[in-house]
Amino acid sequence: MKEILAKSAEKVFITTIPPIKFGEDQDNAFIKACNLMFNSQGNNYTYEYLMGICGAAFKLHFDPHWCPSSVDPTTGYDVSNDLLRATGYKGEMHRIDHNNPDDINDLFSRIKIQIDRGIPIPALNINLDMEWGLIIGYSKKEPAILCHSYSENNTYILAERAPWVTLFLGEHHQIPAKDELFHNSLRIASNITRTEQYDGYKSGLKAFEAWIAKLTELVETKTRFMDFEANLVILNSLLDSRNAAVRYLLSFNYKMLNGNDLINNYREEVLLLKDMLVNILPDYNSKEKAWTKAVLNKQIEILNIIYYLEKENIELIEEEIESYQEL
Repeated sequence: MKEILAKSAEKVFITTIPPIKFGEDQDNAFIKACNLMFNSQGNNYTYEYLMGICGAAFKLHFDPHWCPSSVDPTTGYDVSNDLLRATGYKGEMHRIDHNNPDDINDLFSRIKIQIDRGIPIPALNINLDMEWGLIIGYSKKEPAILCHSYSENNTYILAERAPWVTLFLGEHHQIPAKDELFHNSLRIASNITRTEQYDGYKSGLKAFEAWIAKLTELVETKTRFMDFEANLVILNSLLDSRNAAVRYLLSFNYKMLNGNDLINNYREEVLLLKDMLVNILPDYNSKEKAWTKAVLNKQIEILNIIYYLEKENIELIEEEIESYQEL
């Protein structure tokens, strides 16, 4: 068996974890970190399978205050429990108080135990950017954590702080039947689309309505758009999610009555989002003045089209759920 741990006088780290990179249609940092964690234990899950099976591929949350945390799959409706159930693992979301040295020391001890077992650890805010990365090792000489992050493509980086939240993988047990998992993912999609709000985040159809309303308010009041970066984060997250939904549903199309219509609608969403992000909207380096009334109106127009595609899709999904229950 190939040795997965590299040990020296200075550090211990897992050697079999590839870097995390943007631009590979796998930009949901939490799901990608979990993908690498699960597969390090001998599984062979694809990113889109994990996105779909836990409902992340169908999720949209929107914070009316433009907080980019709305794209995190563990905020609002937390998909981590569904993800663990679908992969047959127990797990613990461990949170710490950064002002408590005992919390930090306890976390470091837990990390050492998990890494010594050859299990990487998804972790939030290792680079002060409120993003998920993956702990792959630790330093022996001082309490330091070795990580992979979307912000770096090298072998590993040192965490800039003790992560606020970590996911520790536990024992493995029997996985539910594939049919049950697939149709449960459709039920999750229905629930998060129909539910109006989770913990202050507008959800599903109401998220689209709130998002469109905030953009319309900017146009009508001629207020400067100060939150365009969060707007782009949400758009890119929606693109990544629906792109994963297409690939996920393609793998289960043989089980669906209306699969082709559902997949084609999500494909249309993906094309609309890609065109808007590439050809219409300013980029992350733009200034507020680039977000003109014409630009905002175009985004509103496209979001309205996507909103009605989402309404059609949730009806198709609920038809699939009903047909499955009647079998």
